[in-house]
Amino acid sequence: MPVPSSDARPAQTAGVPGALLDAGGRLVDELVLAARQVADQARASGKALRRPSAGVLLLLVLWAVGILGDAATTMLMMGTGRFEEANVAAASLMRVFGVTGWVALSSLVCVAIASLTLSRPRGTYAWTAAAVGLLVCLGKVWTTVSNALLWWTASA
Repeated sequence: MPVPSSDARPAQTAGVPGALLDAGGRLVDELVLAARQVADQARASGKALRRPSAGVLLLLVLWAVGILGDAATTMLMMGTGRFEEANVAAASLMRVFGVTGWVALSSLVCVAIASLTLSRPRGTYAWTAAAVGLLVCLGKVWTTVSNALLWWTASA
């Protein structure tokens, strides 16, 4: 029958799964590591912009199409009065900030997220942030295409 060694940590500490804890058993240390990796990822993206590779240029084009396309189609469609925002959260925030304010705010958030996707991630948390960022990028491109198709079919 195996006996745990004295330095083995328990599977859970204060309700936090052991997989979330670092070797010292402290969640705070793991959160600091995650923050450092994500900050380093954003910093490295700035370096990637100084010498852009073909992959970085492709990502920049995708982000530009997604952010600018979504902003333009949303502003145009909402400006006609014939369309309304289907996303409940976005519609609520549009009531608070106005359509232009919400589009500007969400675009700025996307620019920040884009900064996590432009360089090679180093570490688990940086990879996770970059992967989520890429999903956001694809979602923005999808939204642009969907809005454009809706605008085109509704105008026909």
